[in-house]
Amino acid sequence: MAKQGFAPELRYYGLLGDGYGNLGMVVMAWVEGKTLYEVYGAGTLPEDVRTNVREALDILNQNGFVFGDLRRPNITVGDSDQSIKFIDFDWAGKSEEVRYPFHLSSFIRDAAGAKEYDYITVAHQDAMFERL
Repeated sequence: MAKQGFAPELRYYGLLGDGYGNLGMVVMAWVEGKTLYEVYGAGTLPEDVRTNVREALDILNQNGFVFGDLRRPNITVGDSDQSIKFIDFDWAGKSEEVRYPFHLSSFIRDAAGAKEYDYITVAHQDAMFERL
């Protein structure tokens, strides 16, 4: 996604080591801009922004990945060029291999039709896209 311009550059990924189970650390580059929520609130998104989000999702999906937390706070828009970047990849991964957590937020349940510990699917992601 970073190579395509739709995510911050990955600076580091590694496991935290003994005593931390399977937890890892991800460090990504700083992103200039504001989230879609900060810029547009709950208002209508401009068509070019929606088109850019759809393009990013298509790239993910063509490579077998999904973004399972597609909400306005998890997408930034650049101050100068209106480019978008996805942030918060906690619920992203290979389609139908990555799962939602237990204690899933009501927004995700309502927007995507997902249930706790469901595999994250393109259908969930697309349902959230329609509600952006």
